[in-house]
Amino acid sequence: GTHTLSFFYTERGASGSSCYMHFTLPSVASITPEHNTGNLEIEKLVVGMDTDAEFAFDIRFTDADGNPMRDDYAYTRYDADGNIIMRDIIISDGGSFNLRANEYVIIKYLPIGTVYTISENEGSSEGYLVNIEATGGIADGNSVTGRIIEGTIGAGFNEVSYTNSWFYELPQTGGSGVT
Repeated sequence: GTHTLSFFYTERGASGSSCYMHFTLPSVASITPEHNTGNLEIEKLVVGMDTDAEFAFDIRFTDADGNPMRDDYAYTRYDADGNIIMRDIIISDGGSFNLRANEYVIIKYLPIGTVYTISENEGSSEGYLVNIEATGGIADGNSVTGRIIEGTIGAGFNEVSYTNSWFYELPQTGGSGVT
């Protein structure tokens, strides 16, 4: 017989929402819609000192033209063994998250071209030298700015690594060093 299917779908923003439907109909091919998004992985390493301290980060997103993003994005926090510690939301116009040594977060479904700025809170990194490595990002002090590009995690795409190295200054002896 003849049947009519009516769908009403309201998108809540330019990105971040998805609608999936699955039907079994005779003689109909299936097509999965493509999403033009990428993931961002941010990891924390600490060298020279065992610590259980949490390091605080702030993150902001804009579109390719510098306009604020309209959507919020979910992230997952993992321990060094890849076990999930927690899931939360990052508010696009000013979010934050914490990481301990060897932990990382992955923020998924960011539109390609999204510009991110990540800053490690200077109070949480006091006493450490901070080194930032970012695929396609530019580091300045405790901050890095980059752009989400197409690709996958683990292939060098959209990865940021903060390494804090403990530094120790030798005390002054007061002598000239000459005998």
